[in-house]
Amino acid sequence: PQQWDRDLCMRLQCWLCCLFLLGICAAGLVFGNAVDTYSFNERWIDKQWGFALQEGEEYTAPVWMGEFGYLNQGPFWLTFMRYLASRDVDFAYWAINGIKFSEGYNNANGVYTPLPGGPRWVA
Repeated sequence: PQQWDRDLCMRLQCWLCCLFLLGICAAGLVFGNAVDTYSFNERWIDKQWGFALQEGEEYTAPVWMGEFGYLNQGPFWLTFMRYLASRDVDFAYWAINGIKFSEGYNNANGVYTPLPGGPRWVA
């Protein structure tokens, strides 16, 4: 009877651990899908600095989004651009050499070198 009881207890613990891990995975899946949504990013940005865009408040301030870039124009990029457009935020996006950054390179000394044949700038 003791061996049977021990075996049953171990099986029950294994099932509960598996069920717990399955619940964590399901919660991660739900949260992971929610993070990519526009409404989630909109609430997050409004909480961080977007509140300053509300008209007629004493904390209202002009916002200029300076140079920014993102190598992968994925879900965050698209939702961020949508946010900037919906709030009428002015922004700048350009590369120092007029081409995408991924087409040039930085070396270890901090010297930016564009594609061969172009001008060179020392930082």
